[in-house]
Amino acid sequence: MVITTPELSSRSVARPREGVLAREIGGEMVLLDVEAGTYFGLNEVGTRDWSLLAEGATLGEVVELLLAELEVDRETLETDLRGLVRDLVAQGLIDVAPDLSAG
Repeated sequence: MVITTPELSSRSVARPREGVLAREIGGEMVLLDVEAGTYFGLNEVGTRDWSLLAEGATLGEVVELLLAELEVDRETLETDLRGLVRDLVAQGLIDVAPDLSAG
């Protein structure tokens, strides 16, 4: 099965997929896909990304919040966040809603 990543924009919304359990352990997040029996680990920044996305933040909102919290430039943060979202989609851990304002 091939999983394709939808086009990502600042208004895209990524949500944990049903059946994915998340547990923070020592500042890092462990994600478990109950159906597939696989797990995925996130570092501290990935854990913060996951938490904000799970709360309903758009990708753009995550970037703005993290720019205020971290010492990182916007381009690096956006690139890293999009990479994480693509990885999580490829692992079947999140679903991404397209930018519904486009068009």
